[in-house]
Amino acid sequence: MLGWGSLLSHGTLLFAASFASLSYEASSITGRPNQSSIIILFISGLCLVCLRNVITRLISFKVVQEPVLPLQDILPFSVQKDLKSPSSESWSSTRYLPPRLRRLLLFSVATAVSLRVGFLHLILDNMQCTISRVEGFVPLLLTVSKYWYMLRRREAKGHGSDSISQSTAIHGGANYVWPAAFLTIANTFQSWAMGDARSTYICPLSSNARMTIPLLQILGSFLDCCILVSIEGLVLTPAGDTSSNMVFNPAFLGSIFMLSSLISSIGGIIAIITNTVYWIELFDPGWSYASTVAWYSTIFTIAIIAALHIWARQGLLHLALYLLCICTYSNGLTLSWMDRDVLPPIAQILVAVYLAFFLLGTISYVRIYANSGAGPSQCPASRVPSYAYTVSVLLILFLGWSRTSQTAKVLDGHPIELLVKNASLQSSAWLAQASKSHTLVAGVEEYRRRYQRNPPPGFDAWYKYAISKESVVMDDYDTIIEDLKPFWSISPAQIRHLSRQVVSHPFNEVSELVLRNGSAALGPNFLPTHRWMLDGVLDLIKDFTQHLPDMDLAFNLNDEPRVAIPYHRLQELRDAGSGNHVSRSMSHGWSKDRAKTWLRPEDVEPTILFEDHSRTNSFAIGSIACPPSSYAQRAYAWDASAFCTSCATPHSHGVFLSNWTLSASPCHQPDLRNLHGFYLSPAAFKPSHELLPIFSQSKVEGYSDILYPSPWNYIDKVKYDANSSEGHPDPPFAEKENTLFWRGATSEGVSRRGSWKGMSRQRAVHLTNNLTIDSRSPTLPILLPHSSLPGKYAYQYLSSDPISALNLSLNISIVNGIARAWDNDGAAQDAEFGFAPPSDFQDHWRYRFLLDVDGAGYSGRFLAFLQSKSLPFRSGIFRAWWDGRLTAWKHFVPVDVRLHGLFSTLAYFQGTGA
Repeated sequence: MLGWGSLLSHGTLLFAASFASLSYEASSITGRPNQSSIIILFISGLCLVCLRNVITRLISFKVVQEPVLPLQDILPFSVQKDLKSPSSESWSSTRYLPPRLRRLLLFSVATAVSLRVGFLHLILDNMQCTISRVEGFVPLLLTVSKYWYMLRRREAKGHGSDSISQSTAIHGGANYVWPAAFLTIANTFQSWAMGDARSTYICPLSSNARMTIPLLQILGSFLDCCILVSIEGLVLTPAGDTSSNMVFNPAFLGSIFMLSSLISSIGGIIAIITNTVYWIELFDPGWSYASTVAWYSTIFTIAIIAALHIWARQGLLHLALYLLCICTYSNGLTLSWMDRDVLPPIAQILVAVYLAFFLLGTISYVRIYANSGAGPSQCPASRVPSYAYTVSVLLILFLGWSRTSQTAKVLDGHPIELLVKNASLQSSAWLAQASKSHTLVAGVEEYRRRYQRNPPPGFDAWYKYAISKESVVMDDYDTIIEDLKPFWSISPAQIRHLSRQVVSHPFNEVSELVLRNGSAALGPNFLPTHRWMLDGVLDLIKDFTQHLPDMDLAFNLNDEPRVAIPYHRLQELRDAGSGNHVSRSMSHGWSKDRAKTWLRPEDVEPTILFEDHSRTNSFAIGSIACPPSSYAQRAYAWDASAFCTSCATPHSHGVFLSNWTLSASPCHQPDLRNLHGFYLSPAAFKPSHELLPIFSQSKVEGYSDILYPSPWNYIDKVKYDANSSEGHPDPPFAEKENTLFWRGATSEGVSRRGSWKGMSRQRAVHLTNNLTIDSRSPTLPILLPHSSLPGKYAYQYLSSDPISALNLSLNISIVNGIARAWDNDGAAQDAEFGFAPPSDFQDHWRYRFLLDVDGAGYSGRFLAFLQSKSLPFRSGIFRAWWDGRLTAWKHFVPVDVRLHGLFSTLAYFQGTGA
């Protein structure tokens, strides 16, 4: 049996490899590959150097029976010629490099490691252009290279005295080729069978990345082989007159790691000089990142020590195949456990092929290990069947775990029919509770019952006005109450002080309206460029200012929200503002002499209350409001190319969005950091983590701004004005063109460093105009009628373009070129997209289906879409004041921001594929 040392090493490496394989997709260190590699390599290298004596004593050695490539055979030919001269004969017999050449090779290997880190950075930055499982070929390349080397060596030396040992080594090398080939094939078929779910993140057709990234993957795999062989020669080179004596010095490996860290740091310094974003990412990583790096550094160091032990006792090929087995198996488990409600069923024949090759590879690998130099006392060949049984049991378990994913789920009806039915019931229930009262007294009592406080002074005037307008909403103030609740925990004086502070400095980009004696006016501090917005607010409130008290109101001048409060602090504020505050007196009113209680501009020093995070990823700023246990707080979705099924499932019914409210929450969707312009690179984003009384037109989940009706819809910026006499009729739905239509600008965020590839508007245009079908295409499961069961439905993958296959009609284009692009991003998008000329907004009414996608904030055209006879499709994360009154699947068709269900949804409404 295996010794305790080998068991411990194999177990340690099993844990480390499984942990890395299962967690790397959600790890923040992978999102910063350069910085993480520098830190981890340095820490691990330092540990190996400082603990070299301890490590050497802990690790016992035995002759490695597989061939070790002599270092002189991988050096340049001119160097080999010098080394094989008579003067160096004694060295050649012991295969021990002179110090100068050893240092040269050490530096070369360190440089190669740094180059590999650079390759890795480019690959991880362009995961959407990668091809799957290229790195899985490394063990096969190592095996073939060693087998080829032994054949070449035998041919060069002929049949001398050591021909028997050479033949034995060659035979052993050939034996390793088969399990390596079987496991590599299994690893490849696993990707084909279970599918690497791809997002709609763009791999540009016009970019060289479609070719260079796969090439870098291939070159990186070859570089891995060269690095491993070189390290083997440096750390495990035999010494003395017999090959039984092993020279092992972990300091060499530690020196390689630290030197490669230094070389990568020099490259990082150059990047810092030329790129500000890199500086921010390197020196402002946050505590979460620092703790993750420390944890991974510890695991990596322990795994390296365990790997060296296995390497020394069983050889490099055994180590490589062992790691490939672990990664293939753990990846298979991950895919089999994946929630596949939004994915088509697994192809059973491909799974069978994958499992067959994995079984062949694993058993042949175990058999070789049993017959290797481990010896009868350690692993007798007679015990091979027990190993085979163990492997078989694991595979049977694996097959059972994945069985539910292999069976196609047949649906009795189309989910949209159920969603529309439920939405109708939900909307009716909401309207019923929104207007329970029919008299002022009943309205006051209902307000007290719901919100545990008295209605504000002037409520009687509001109620009379609502009755006169036949409002369908008389009692529902949930949105307003939720926005104001945190402020009920602080004093009125503090609110007045904060209101003055936020408008005290131009940097804050907040302006005020001053209400005094029943009239409203602009405050002294406002930006002329946003005068239209403030004038719109004045126009909005002009008919009821006589009912408003004296106060100063602070309005956010940017499209993006401003106030993101940490989760625990926000809960404290909400809890403190809750409770029963009902007073039975009906004679309450505004306090007297209110104007004197508001501070004048000269009473407060100009104060900057915000941080500028414009044009940087803002996801962590808003997700700070999520519970610490949430997926967004625990995971870092760095891989923009991966379709996060666990992120979409909570608010989905298959590929169809079932919970519009939940779909905007970042708390279970860490992948949103790469799928929306607001998170990727907001144009003008100045947030605060303190509670501030700021009014905004819209916000995303996690922000505590106070919503108010946007002036955009009250000053005719976008207006529904269908007029047949002017050539812009709004015909009945049946007479419209059966097309999904969208026109817009790339205003969602400022594109830099390729961030446009994840922005919603660009992804929608690319998906509908630039879609190609290959291994890097987005995962687009289509729900279609079952081929053999009438009235049933099942998800399918279409091998051809789904737009053509389903005969979908789409007219989606960017207007007039690219806006908001820095560096080379504008030219890159110009090369990728075609553009449409501007059109009259009233032309929208020609089409049955109108797509609405977020811009820098909420889309101002949506209310006009609702007024039309067309059916709006809406995709976005921004929410406005009226969102609580609308019901998805009743008033509009919701579309997940990932857009994976767009074609299935459109196919249903256009009547294609039904």
